Amino acid sequence: MTDLGKVLVFMAMGVVIAKFVASFFGKGNIPWLNKLVTIILCLFIGFEVYQIGKLLINQP
Repeated sequence: MTDLGKVLVFMAMGVVIAKFVASFFGKGNIPWLNKLVTIILCLFIGFEVYQIGKLLINQP
């Protein structure tokens, strides 16, 4: 993973953690933060599904 990739992953983790903390304190209903976390989680799930598909296709 490149340095840019690592920075993006840590930024995404920071956003998700910020959303969790905001929700914990009752301030989690911030529309732009909700949309950003939804996009991040969709990208993560899409990447994982892609990795599983690659693994299943390449098995002997």
